[in-house]
Amino acid sequence: MQSTQRVEGQNGIIKHLVNSNTSLINLVKHIDEQIDRASTFVQYKNWIHSTTGATLIHASSEFSPDIDKWITAYLIPTSLSMQWQEIAQAIWYTQLDITEQSDSIESLNTFIKDSVDAPPILAKKLISSLEIESVLEIWEVTQHRRKAKNYIILFKNNSHLCTCLGLTKNGFVCKHFFQVMTVSSYAAFHIMMISKWWYTNEKQLESELQTRQQPFIIGVNNN
Repeated sequence: MQSTQRVEGQNGIIKHLVNSNTSLINLVKHIDEQIDRASTFVQYKNWIHSTTGATLIHASSEFSPDIDKWITAYLIPTSLSMQWQEIAQAIWYTQLDITEQSDSIESLNTFIKDSVDAPPILAKKLISSLEIESVLEIWEVTQHRRKAKNYIILFKNNSHLCTCLGLTKNGFVCKHFFQVMTVSSYAAFHIMMISKWWYTNEKQLESELQTRQQPFIIGVNNN
């Protein structure tokens, strides 16, 4: 049985696609199209999981056995594979601590459009409405042999923001953050960072208080 959260998500999609003028035939057509798309997506992800699963598991467990333990316990197979991919891809990135640079905030205006990895939002806009005093570190993250940059901003409350907006768009912790975890003693991972949408049905029924009590993992070299 699907969880209430997933059903509500599907209802939201249907409401977005139809209106008061939509006929019953078109409504059924829209629902069938959504089911077909979801089925194709799941089949593709399951195929990726079956063909690359062993490699991704190894990469994740090598990166951080603790993180791997929590995501394996909480995520459904499809979402687990997607999170594994983010962890595995972190090795293709390098990072630079720009916290102490006097013009670091202004430099975040850089917006390079000639790369698929270009940030969809300027980091300066991300932090403009936040207390600047709560920022611990700012990291510039670049993929090998590419010019585009993303920025990770770490806060005192163990939260973070990334200009790729991976947490907001996809509900997963991004590869840029995992790269920063390899060098920063402030980068903190918690299972609640991942959207509950991707949890197993059993874990979706878990109380927020119980999930919140799971430990933070701070810096993969500090475990």
